[in-house]
Amino acid sequence: MLPLLEFALTELWHRRVEGRLTHRAYEQIGGVIGGLARWCDQAYQALPAAQQPLVRPIVTSLVRPGDEAANIPPTRQRRTRDQLRVQTAGTSQGGDEVDAVITALADRRLLVTSRDAISGEPVVELVHETLIREWGLLRQWLSEDYEFLAWRGDLETAHDHWVASTAGQADRDQELLLRGSALEQARSWLAKRPGELRSELAEFIRLSDRTQHQRLTRDRRRVRLLAALLAVALALAAVASILGVYSASQTNQAQQETRLATSRALAAQATTMAGSDAGQLLSLASLHTAATPEAWASLQAALSRPLHPSHQLLGHTNAVRAVAFSPDGKLLASASDDRTVRLWDVASRQPLGQPLIGHIGAVFGVAFSPDGRLLATASADRTVRLWDVASRQPLGQPLVGHTDAVYGVAFSPDGKLLASAGEDHTVRLWDVASRQPVGRPLVGHINPVPGVAFSRDGKLLASAGEDHTVRLWDVASRQPVGQPLTGHTDRVWGVAFSPDGKLLATASADRTVRLWDVASRRPVGQPLRGHTDVVLGVAFSPDGKLLASASDDRTVRLWDVASRQPVGQPLRGHTDAVGGVAFSPDGKLLASASADNTVRLWDVASRQSLGQPLIGHTDAVYGVAFSPDGRLLASASLDDMVRFWDVASHQPVGQPFRCHTDAILGMAFSPDGRLLATTSLDDTVLFSNVAIHPSFGQPLIGHTNGVFGVAFSPDGTLLAAASEDKTVRLWATPATWVRRACELVGRNLSQQEWDRYVGAGTPYVRQCAQYPSGSGANPDASVATYPPSP
Repeated sequence: MLPLLEFALTELWHRRVEGRLTHRAYEQIGGVIGGLARWCDQAYQALPAAQQPLVRPIVTSLVRPGDEAANIPPTRQRRTRDQLRVQTAGTSQGGDEVDAVITALADRRLLVTSRDAISGEPVVELVHETLIREWGLLRQWLSEDYEFLAWRGDLETAHDHWVASTAGQADRDQELLLRGSALEQARSWLAKRPGELRSELAEFIRLSDRTQHQRLTRDRRRVRLLAALLAVALALAAVASILGVYSASQTNQAQQETRLATSRALAAQATTMAGSDAGQLLSLASLHTAATPEAWASLQAALSRPLHPSHQLLGHTNAVRAVAFSPDGKLLASASDDRTVRLWDVASRQPLGQPLIGHIGAVFGVAFSPDGRLLATASADRTVRLWDVASRQPLGQPLVGHTDAVYGVAFSPDGKLLASAGEDHTVRLWDVASRQPVGRPLVGHINPVPGVAFSRDGKLLASAGEDHTVRLWDVASRQPVGQPLTGHTDRVWGVAFSPDGKLLATASADRTVRLWDVASRRPVGQPLRGHTDVVLGVAFSPDGKLLASASDDRTVRLWDVASRQPVGQPLRGHTDAVGGVAFSPDGKLLASASADNTVRLWDVASRQSLGQPLIGHTDAVYGVAFSPDGRLLASASLDDMVRFWDVASHQPVGQPFRCHTDAILGMAFSPDGRLLATTSLDDTVLFSNVAIHPSFGQPLIGHTNGVFGVAFSPDGTLLAAASEDKTVRLWATPATWVRRACELVGRNLSQQEWDRYVGAGTPYVRQCAQYPSGSGANPDASVATYPPSP
């Protein structure tokens, strides 16, 4: 921390009179704040005149620009010494002079120098963010450079993402180069301030410029070719109409071909105009004409470059740990290591007021109450907080009692109680209405408690501990229900209630599965033995009659819940650890994913493998998910690929898509089962169309670090993604792209634009129903209709 008081006291000490600090001297130095500004100015002026020009590029590079419109202040950021040397490459000074300035400012305690904990590189940062607010000269520089610095930061992000997308290959992805208005802006800044851009950034702009020129040339040729084909098609259609020699079916085919050709021509034209309003409207006109892949691709491109079909929720200043939709899907809550929680309006993608501030440690979890009126947060500061969602104000004081980090919170089904679990080995219950602890903490575990779960009726609470035990607690009395469920001799990896809530299943590293009677808190029979290695997970069948377990011993086992006996022999076939199992919605099939790079489908009734393993992945498969209707299976692998499989035929559906270039971290089916969303360490989000073709459009870029969590909103119109880049993004799903495009453009084509791009002989149509006809067009023009999204 930068002690402002220290600077003021130091100045006062130098100005003491007969050993006393005087108020006059305090006023002379400008008080505490004035003392700091004076200190900074003196440090700057003490430098040799030849070195002073280096201060501006150095200190401004150590500031991450804020966003005044979003009430986000600028913050300090760390840079390596090499980056600062390159940043000042446009000056006449060399690297030695840069180092000299850094050393001088560090000696005056304006900068801090250290080494990166991972890379070991020398790094530099401002000593405190107070400098950004109080040093007048720095504020002036930042004000003058705000637009440039913000743009340069975005350019660095785009360049780094482009480099990382296909590292080591000469022909990197051209789709990630600058284009449209973004390229125009880059050209302008390059001309204005060439000396303040690293050479690789300048070359990135020039390469983007060359590539766009080549693309425009290619697309113009394509438009001319398509226009020629269209003219031929129209001529053929005219001849057919005049001569009357074609049958009705042939006429319809010709008309369809004409529509397809027109749609593709408009899509190609829209691509050449990417980044403009007219280009976006031409994408809509293309889609209205025919639902060609080119039309959908041009619409996505228009939305995603430079405007993503998403909205970045900016505000957090450190990693985002968790996101949660409210029960009605109208709000989103995000929790961050920056010690804050933010509420976002899903419809407008705008923050609701200021961040929820109060925690003094990282916030690990958030949970809405069942009625959506309250929000609970768990933090590393050892507290739980309750917030009123409507007012965004804390409800009373923090819930204090845990003596170490709190990892998770869960509301009871009726919303009257809140359970919290923590590093202090305890579980605590809180009365939501009074915000008071309900009795004493639930003590018994002798190791951290990673999680808790209420039974469906809310009467019991189960906690799984790293002390090898599972404990059941009576919610009403806050007493343990009998003795802890002991018996496991190693870590308990998971707990699961049966569908009727009467049984509890536990999986352990001691190679066993155990069933427990919830009412009596007693084990149901002996442990289910058979696995010869760690049991990683358990899952009840939908009817609760069977239990499936997956193990590092390369097998899956089925157990009859009533008799606690294995159902036949273990399901063998995998040649490496089985990391996951999933029952189909009707309970007739079981899918297993393995580190042997395969997925297997099993008939639950016969316990037989259904055909050969689903082969195609080239690395460990660690996730499987059935679609909501049970007809498709999706699998995700460390080979960066997602594959779809037809459950009935066990055949791959289409080609696997490999748009991700790193491990896939998240996977979710949309509520209607039509889309699969995936997130990855390659910083992207991808929509896949389940019915038509696996990969739908290009990866959605915008995040600058790995994307971890993914969740569809309840109505399926938005996707939320949480990233290590400190942001949450909301992505519009394809079903909303037409509406989103109209909202962004805010108008319709003018008659002049229509005649120029679509054709004077084609009747004018309004692309966006909510806006009037464009200038010069018929005010009563009909409204375009669009096909359903893929």
